[in-house]
Amino acid sequence: MKKKLAALFLAAVMMLGLAACGNGASSQSAQTPAGPSAASDAQSARADNTAGGKVVMYYPLGAIPSDQDKVSQAMHDYVEEKLGLDLEVQVVPNSSYEDQLNLIMAGSEQIDLCLVFGRNVSSYVARGGLVDLNELLDTYGPDIQACLGDYLNAGSVGGVRYQVPVNRSLFYQYGIVMRKDLLDKYEIDPADIQSEEDLDAVFAAIKAGEPDMAMVQPESTTMFTYVDYDSLSDDFGVLMNYGQNLDVVNLYETDEFREQCEQHREWFEKGYIASDVLTNTESSADLVKAGKLFSFTCTVGPGTNQDKSNQCGRDMVYVALRKPFSYTGKVSTYGWGILNNSKNPEGAMQVLYLMYSDPAFLNLIDWGIEGVHYQLKEGSSRIITFADGVDDTSSGYFHNWSFAFGDQLNAYFWDGTEEDFPEQVRAMNESAIQSKAMGFAYDMSEVKNEVTAVSNVVDQYAKALTLGCVDPEKTLPEFQQALRDAGIENIIAAKQQQLNTWAEASGVS
Repeated sequence: MKKKLAALFLAAVMMLGLAACGNGASSQSAQTPAGPSAASDAQSARADNTAGGKVVMYYPLGAIPSDQDKVSQAMHDYVEEKLGLDLEVQVVPNSSYEDQLNLIMAGSEQIDLCLVFGRNVSSYVARGGLVDLNELLDTYGPDIQACLGDYLNAGSVGGVRYQVPVNRSLFYQYGIVMRKDLLDKYEIDPADIQSEEDLDAVFAAIKAGEPDMAMVQPESTTMFTYVDYDSLSDDFGVLMNYGQNLDVVNLYETDEFREQCEQHREWFEKGYIASDVLTNTESSADLVKAGKLFSFTCTVGPGTNQDKSNQCGRDMVYVALRKPFSYTGKVSTYGWGILNNSKNPEGAMQVLYLMYSDPAFLNLIDWGIEGVHYQLKEGSSRIITFADGVDDTSSGYFHNWSFAFGDQLNAYFWDGTEEDFPEQVRAMNESAIQSKAMGFAYDMSEVKNEVTAVSNVVDQYAKALTLGCVDPEKTLPEFQQALRDAGIENIIAAKQQQLNTWAEASGVS
């Protein structure tokens, strides 16, 4: 049970992987966007507010825990004692959260502090839905700024901060996770694996002894590429070389993309990639557990060995294949903003401040009430287990959404995680290469038709190409031409123009 829970926790903290590089197109509301007049109305409502100390905090969870009301009351009481504010907590299922938030922004209901997914920040700002946080952070959020440093810029649009990212693993590092027993059996030292080119010899040795086993696939069988580029939200025009230059290029016409397609085609033809990889619905972890798969690629870092060992039911070892790297889409995936509907933005920022500076408040949100839902592990001041008589099926508060709140490196973490896990993650965050476009927010509204068309082409070709299922010599030129026909060059031109404007205003070169 402890191993299972540690896996859930680490997966939550580390989640980002390739999903963080995916499509960042903003959700579209069926409501008429709230423009400047709506923002002015909200500001007038704040000026007329007589509620004074009330703050409404609004966020999603995967499902509403049965003890949510108890925890919400405890949060209210804590904030009242600490700040003298009347905190009202509203929690909704994640499946309906964004639709509900769109409706709220189109109306006048008081919602002050809310979770804002990074993919939506630009569109929310465009419709006048979010408050400028710059002055509020200066006044009420010094610890937030100290906690996040330059990563705070990821929630900016036009140099203005509208979203405060959650502090967790803010980097992406591409790597491979392999079965330790097979490495030992075939006397392969993982320290000798320095790049993906070194994997050929590893796969050849193990395949010879395990002919019915596939050697590799991505953790999530989507596009199988090594990520050392800034996706600029959707991969349709990217910055190569860890985002260290500002030239937007077509990823699918780079030498790197072609070489990866060619390499994976060779692996597919040698049986290193399973012949049914396009249609198989089993997870990579389940395939490893069943003895059908040797390794899979994923994001790696502190806690990966234990996390993947727990998921796979076998001892697993990771090797990093790229440097730690951070970019806007990774950092801003989960963050917090203040709506223009707010009648108490100052109070909202003070509550947000608690999430980054006060572990007791953060642990209430993450884990519930001590002694009821969890308890500290004997001899530890930071590792927790379930309270006596409680497990993951009977707990009234175990939502596994801790990744969405405040400074997660300042919170308790679950039994089975390495004691120095927060320090490891913090060090990686500090050392990761940051894209020069950190803080750049791309507005795709002027090319939304092209984005739709290009998305369809990518869906048609990219997965099969990058998994080696088709011949790149024949299929890659077809893919590239279909992308041009769909308008990818217009997207790239729009991104480049926006990026140039942003870079000039931000002093980035």
